[in-house]
Amino acid sequence: MHEFLKTFSYFPARDVAILEKTFNEEPYRGGIINELFIDLNSLKKRFDIITKTHGNNFFYYTSKIGDNLYHQCGAFYLFDPSANEAMSLIKNTHKKVILDACASPGGKTIKLALENPDSLIISNEISFSRYKVLKENIERMGLKNVIATNHSLDFFLNDFKNYFDIVILDAPCSGSGMYRKQKEVLLDWSMDKVYRLSKLQKELIDIAANLITPSGQLIYSTCSFSKEEDEDVKDYFLNKHQNFSSIKVNADECYFSLDDFNSIHFLTSRFAGEGHYLAMFKNNSVDEKRLNKVEFNKTSRYKINDEDYMLDHYFTFYNKLSTSHIGVKVNSKQEKSTYSYAYGRAYGYEKVVDLKDENLAKKFMHGEEIDYQFNDFQNKEILVKYNELRLGFGKASGNKIKNYIPKRVRLMKI
Repeated sequence: MHEFLKTFSYFPARDVAILEKTFNEEPYRGGIINELFIDLNSLKKRFDIITKTHGNNFFYYTSKIGDNLYHQCGAFYLFDPSANEAMSLIKNTHKKVILDACASPGGKTIKLALENPDSLIISNEISFSRYKVLKENIERMGLKNVIATNHSLDFFLNDFKNYFDIVILDAPCSGSGMYRKQKEVLLDWSMDKVYRLSKLQKELIDIAANLITPSGQLIYSTCSFSKEEDEDVKDYFLNKHQNFSSIKVNADECYFSLDDFNSIHFLTSRFAGEGHYLAMFKNNSVDEKRLNKVEFNKTSRYKINDEDYMLDHYFTFYNKLSTSHIGVKVNSKQEKSTYSYAYGRAYGYEKVVDLKDENLAKKFMHGEEIDYQFNDFQNKEILVKYNELRLGFGKASGNKIKNYIPKRVRLMKI
């Protein structure tokens, strides 16, 4: 048995036995339904999915359901069940400014944005390659209330001290909770890595503490089983930042806690998900004069590098974020259509053609020109749909639809 299982010594014996027994079993897999584009019943007709008690927009699956028309068009996002449940435990998330500090590939951002369209999500990722993946997923899901940034966390200390209502810190960790899902974790894991990352986690949580407004929340999570990355970081934080207190989680037999539910573990032995840790804190500082934040539900335009963007909220300090992605790009110099692929996905278009044929939809999403008999829209740009899925822009030309879908978002296989 792998050496890191020795770190389970503080879990109950029955849990350790189950974790060891299921070491080589398939992981639990799940996803978030994007109700902007599809409903649960329609998705059930297409895929072998199971719904449990994790919210109406979450499902489990066993057979592969990625790389297809529905996934590529943003009908769902694949997301670990434990991470989904952890985000579901956060309270008071409406009309808030939320920083997802270590966001890529985007699951936490996507869940929060879909469930809280009246909130503004700043979705940050320090790695540029991972930031590009984050932006692609935000675009694919048609999110209109997210700003993506590519900074180290201490960047936000410049202009955003005591600013955010909620900071999500899903910290870089040793990943031992993902041992069934990502087998490479076993090859890379060591106690030296745990100690090194524990030091980094403490540095990040110290920074995060200074970004939270009075009465705001800090959400700390890892996908690690190691106490050094979990409870030890929580205890360090509370000892150093005495203006914060733990937010208790309601006791439940599907969670395990070492500290009377001031923080919790998701263990495969109790919960239908992979390993995850969650601790939540409240900033008890007295209110003070704060920067003006956001005018919620006020769709606004912004210009970056001569390209227009739209966001569902008016954000005064967008220029302080030094970002190249605010909400939805309206037009793109790199695309054939007048409006960008992202704009069509998020906001739709007045000239619409519904193919009503899944094979035609797949061909169009694959980048092909397709035959179509037009009654109107001749020589006009159109948004091509399949039921509620917004595929992308094209042009009505004779008895064909010319394809304007960018190569980077096309369906690879049909």
